[in-house]
Amino acid sequence: MFWHIFRLFLLKNYNAMNIKTATKKIEDAIVGRKVLELSCIADDNDKRDFTVIPLCIKEYEGKQYLIATSRLDRWFAFDIDRITAMGEYCTYSTDRELNVEDITDKVFLEGEYIDGYYFARDKDDEPDPEALRDELKKIEADIKGLVGPRGNEYYIGLPDDLDREKLENLLSSRRHCLGMLFRKDPEGVKHFRKINRYLKDLTDRMYKRAAKIYRQYLSAGMDDGFDDDFMIDADLRFYYGGEEPIAILGDEEYYGSDFEYMLDVICEFCDKSPTCGASFTKSLRKTDRVEMSDKELDLYNSDDEMDWGELKIWIPELEGIKICHAVNEICVYDNGYSVPDLLRMNSFWREVKGIYQNIRNQEGVRI
Repeated sequence: MFWHIFRLFLLKNYNAMNIKTATKKIEDAIVGRKVLELSCIADDNDKRDFTVIPLCIKEYEGKQYLIATSRLDRWFAFDIDRITAMGEYCTYSTDRELNVEDITDKVFLEGEYIDGYYFARDKDDEPDPEALRDELKKIEADIKGLVGPRGNEYYIGLPDDLDREKLENLLSSRRHCLGMLFRKDPEGVKHFRKINRYLKDLTDRMYKRAAKIYRQYLSAGMDDGFDDDFMIDADLRFYYGGEEPIAILGDEEYYGSDFEYMLDVICEFCDKSPTCGASFTKSLRKTDRVEMSDKELDLYNSDDEMDWGELKIWIPELEGIKICHAVNEICVYDNGYSVPDLLRMNSFWREVKGIYQNIRNQEGVRI
């Protein structure tokens, strides 16, 4: 099953919702094919967060329920009276037709009541690891046939006449297979938590370094003889280089992927992609002062104040983890990296630059 997710925007409202407002938002999301982020009150009065695709609103035992899915084999019924916050997250598309009436019956008649909501799943749609590994090997063989062997022992040079669209489609299929295999990996979530924390920390420290450089510029002042503008440019991404770019986790046989070759190919393929890690820019603002806080200077990691939840739509085992922005950029967009690829990335390139800009025409006049 393939999902094509396109980020639209994130809108959160943590005030209590009345049923009329919630119902209108749900109806708009259904028509607009939008993924929703929900916060619901559980039986123990604690909050539960979900990223779901809304399907319909149904009445059951005198209550109004949102029928939704987090993937096409996992279905929910949420009591709309318990929804305290709701935001549109992204748009979605799928090539599979859904029988909403059958799903509704399954949720209420066969589903399990858990902490204030109903949950059911299609047990016939469980991932088959052996079939997925066989499919993965075929896909990787096609990729190797398209790209060719290593140019040397250090890296793969992509051919000039490469069919990039075909490679992108093959990498998308590979990512799907590995994502489904990850769902059955008993150690996968533990490894994911570790790399997620690590990339969040790397991003935080990159912002700290950027703030220090920016304050140094503010302290020194503009050079009127050269500086038309000044900006900070920062980037964090996986780098296939160094002595051990790929970590060995002991699960290589389970996945059956040639990670060494594939991560080299993907790194080359998305070398110029602006969405392949954590990146940001900051232009000079004349009102900024050295004594202002990082937040006041807009040089703090605001991206990671939110939970980037697209991955949870097709890998629901990640529910409960606040996914950082860098992980989302690496694994969600059309870069080709899968979650198992992410887990063994062992070399990250961080770069923070101060850029002094001077723009003049032939007469020396600023443009």
